[in-house]
Amino acid sequence: MTTGRKPTEQHRVVTGETVFPDGTRAPVLNVFCSRRGETVPIKACGSCAAYVDVVPGPHRVGVFLRCRPEEDGGAEGEPGTAAQPSQAHS
Repeated sequence: MTTGRKPTEQHRVVTGETVFPDGTRAPVLNVFCSRRGETVPIKACGSCAAYVDVVPGPHRVGVFLRCRPEEDGGAEGEPGTAAQPSQAHS
């Protein structure tokens, strides 16, 4: 049965780290935002109405963020809360 809704968009979550002058390190999680046309910290997705969830990749390799297609406007439904890394140096 076709609902007429487009499938969610999937964007790979990219991991990295910030190294501070004192040598301490903090994890960084980024994702490409098709609405903004740029890479953003994943914590920015939690307040976006288009955010759906974060899911493991195929065969549990990698992590993907899912969001509603832009034409959908992310309208109905409550946005979820994106996973946020703990930040030692916020």
